Amino acid sequence: MNFPFWNVAIIGSGWVIGLIAIFHVIISHFAVGGGLLMPILERQALKRGDDEWRVLLRRNMKFFLIITGVLGTVSGVGIWFSIGLAQPQGTSALIHIFVFFWAIEWVFFLIELASAAVYYYSWGRISDKLHLAVGWCYCIASIATLFFINGILSFMLTPGAEWIRAAWMDQAPGAVVSGFFNPTYWPSLFIRILAAIALASVFLLFSFSRTTPYISNRLKSIALRNVVLYFIPALLLLPIGLLWYLHMTPESQQALLKIPQTGILKVGLWAIIGAGLTSATAFILVFINPIQFGRKQAWIILLLSASVVAASEYSREILRKPYIIVGYMYSNGIREADVKKFNKEGFLDNSLWVRKNDYGVGEAMFRGQCMSCHTWNGYRSMEKLLKGKTIENLQTVLNMLYDYEPESLMTHYMPPLVGTTAERRALAAWLIQKANLCLENEEKNSEQKNE
Repeated sequence: MNFPFWNVAIIGSGWVIGLIAIFHVIISHFAVGGGLLMPILERQALKRGDDEWRVLLRRNMKFFLIITGVLGTVSGVGIWFSIGLAQPQGTSALIHIFVFFWAIEWVFFLIELASAAVYYYSWGRISDKLHLAVGWCYCIASIATLFFINGILSFMLTPGAEWIRAAWMDQAPGAVVSGFFNPTYWPSLFIRILAAIALASVFLLFSFSRTTPYISNRLKSIALRNVVLYFIPALLLLPIGLLWYLHMTPESQQALLKIPQTGILKVGLWAIIGAGLTSATAFILVFINPIQFGRKQAWIILLLSASVVAASEYSREILRKPYIIVGYMYSNGIREADVKKFNKEGFLDNSLWVRKNDYGVGEAMFRGQCMSCHTWNGYRSMEKLLKGKTIENLQTVLNMLYDYEPESLMTHYMPPLVGTTAERRALAAWLIQKANLCLENEEKNSEQKNE
């Protein structure tokens, strides 16, 4: 299949995926955590015989159904659309490796959607016992979706030595189970379940904060304090999960924490600090005066929680550099096993998604190997990186990426440059020509302004 190349100006295709993914992670984890908390809270209401509490839960379920059923589904489709364009090789690899796991996950997702709808529309129309059973059915289906998607996501960081060996011997299908239950599978699942409970609690706080005209002060106090009792422990346990996760991460990827260029340490620290700050904020606002807890306070907690999720997801993505699948495929879609072949036969003659006839050798090399991470004048701007550089400087850098010596700092976060000597020279010449042209235009614009 001849994949197209997706060029997104300013932010790059990676951030398109990132922005959609962060939104989807928040919604999907809310769905999983809500699937667990809603039947628990309903069971508590039934034990107390508190009908007012059950009415509040039913009203909240409508909000829950709309958020998860509509926004969750749409953002999920958005992720598939964006990764298919931005990382076609990586997407294709994950589909082929885990085709049956994807199928099972989608089956559980359909069960999740159906049971959520039944749970809401059958409220008060079937027996309490049966209705609660439907709620637990939704809970099991939502956790099952997380169980299967977690194996695929954690695989990208730690596919495991057994799967890597099988992949190099073209026997990867036989090692798919070991790849699925990879070294970071369980710590990742632990973190995601905690995040799901925390995010569901945040959305419940937000939902309950806007119901003041419809419920008594007594019930509002009970509802908010009840939810916070799940929210705070979940957030405070996240750092433990993170330490476990890092412990299971390969040393090669842990080394990225010490490299300032990645920014991963700063972002990761904010995720930990933000979790503690959000917990303290929720505790203070809810327990001091739950009656006055309104939308403004709920928005503060929601935005803080969203920033923690964004920082965590960014850190998880950067921790894989320079790979899409560690030890197997680089971030520009080149398989590690193909590097020698591309260096000998040429990158463009073997590429499925860029052709030199469409552009020119230099530009085609740039599009095929650089633009998965860099833009020209936006995020990770090549224009800024090339400012003041000569073609000799640039060729030195490109040679370092071609040689790809382990002691080179760039090899920790940048994939190797592959291709023949002629292709690499064409890339250097095109980059310098493009940079000089941009500089000339900048100088002309400056002169016109001065006139």
